[in-house]
Amino acid sequence: MFNHCNVRLPQLERETIDGVRYYKIPDQNEILKFVSITSVTSHHNRHIFEDWRKKVGEEEANRVNKQAQPVEVLTYTV
Repeated sequence: MFNHCNVRLPQLERETIDGVRYYKIPDQNEILKFVSITSVTSHHNRHIFEDWRKKVGEEEANRVNKQAQPVEVLTYTV
C-alpha cells in the first residue's frame, strides 16, 4: 500500500549553460550543479523528437509543446 507523505522541498535555483538546464543544489561547502532530466532525455532522444517534428510539422509540434508546458511545470513541482 502507498502512504502519501507531504514533504516541503526547497525551490531550487536553475541555470542554463549552452542550452542545458542545471539545478543548483547546496552542499556543505559548495553548490553542486545537476543536469535536469529534461535536458538529459532531450539530448538522448533528440533524433526521436526531430523525426516527430518532421512527421507532424513545425506548427503542430509547437502547438503540442506549448500545450504540454503546464503539465511539465506541475510534474516538477510535485
